[in-house]
Amino acid sequence: MNEPATQGQAGAAGSAGCMAAVLFALNPFQAHLAQQVRGYTLAVLLCLLSTAALAGLLGASSRQYRWGTLYVITAALSCYTHHLAALTLIAQAIFALCWSYWPQRYMTAAPVTAKQRRSVRRNLWLIAAVLLVALTPLAVPLLRQTEAAADAWMRPIRGRDVPSELTEAFVLPSDSPARVS
Repeated sequence: MNEPATQGQAGAAGSAGCMAAVLFALNPFQAHLAQQVRGYTLAVLLCLLSTAALAGLLGASSRQYRWGTLYVITAALSCYTHHLAALTLIAQAIFALCWSYWPQRYMTAAPVTAKQRRSVRRNLWLIAAVLLVALTPLAVPLLRQTEAAADAWMRPIRGRDVPSELTEAFVLPSDSPARVS
């Protein structure tokens, strides 16, 4: 006698779930947010894959070119997906440089020979050069975007002003007054 009541409850729960799924799928606000989030999840996936490739590169005694190629591809794609992925690349570069230049006695991982470190170090510099070339096309749209932000809360950076801005930032003595625009 309890069995028909259980089947009825299961049917009611199933129909409530289907109704909730239909309402969720037809909600325009949810559809709008889902379209905005797609780029973020892809960028996170590509950042995770580039981190795994870097770990493979640092831990590999052979096939370093495969790991390096995978790293370059995933790192470049992550930056083209979302510009904040460059922060992940900066953190990865700092870690990789520390790993390759610090003495072995400070590292807690498995021992690596000096020859392997030199090989990884050479590959890291090659990877950095390839990434710089691969990400150069991103500089133009980013500079245009900052030029278009004239009404923003901060002063825009124009491409022609970059050398003078760098000179002012690094050459001016600390006691001189800063230029106000």
